[in-house]
Amino acid sequence: MMFPRSLRSNCLARVRRYIVTKMGEDWIFLVLLGLTMALVSWSMDYASAKSLQAYKWMHGELKGNVPLQYLAWVTYPMILVMFASLFCHLVSPQAIGSGIPELKTILRGVVLKEYLTLKAFVAKVIGLTAGLGSGMPVGKEVNKHSFVHLLSALPCIYYHSLILIINHLLSCFSSFPPLPGLKQIIQDLSKGVHLFSPLQ
Repeated sequence: MMFPRSLRSNCLARVRRYIVTKMGEDWIFLVLLGLTMALVSWSMDYASAKSLQAYKWMHGELKGNVPLQYLAWVTYPMILVMFASLFCHLVSPQAIGSGIPELKTILRGVVLKEYLTLKAFVAKVIGLTAGLGSGMPVGKEVNKHSFVHLLSALPCIYYHSLILIINHLLSCFSSFPPLPGLKQIIQDLSKGVHLFSPLQ
């Protein structure tokens, strides 16, 4: 059974309006941002707690041999801190540091290359996890500045991945006969994502 053309276009217009309205609302992105950061924070805490447990277990297993205990007590944190610093330096040097001065610079309008990217985000998360797992008071214990960098990188990551998805959808639908209004819905979605425009 075919519906009249006017009914289909009216239904498609309502669907388009609903999708653009819901996707353009700030609260969806804020909830997604909060949930993602909570998951990242929890996973960092879990991994660093397991690392500290291994540190204490290794020290306990060497009971009776004081030189080996001392060597394990000193080298375990050194290895983790060196891994964290080398990993950040090799993967993304932009992830080194607290991130507050760089964010102030970005807010003043200066473009910093690859500062709010997925690579910097992953390097900072792994570096902070290794640093926290070593027992050193970095990141979450001393200050929240490192999490400000992580939190500000997430919207840009969301924006770039949403643009990739929209471009992929547009390329998929360009090979099929056009459905009336579908391309317009996807283009309206890409316009509604202006909330997280890329800063680099």
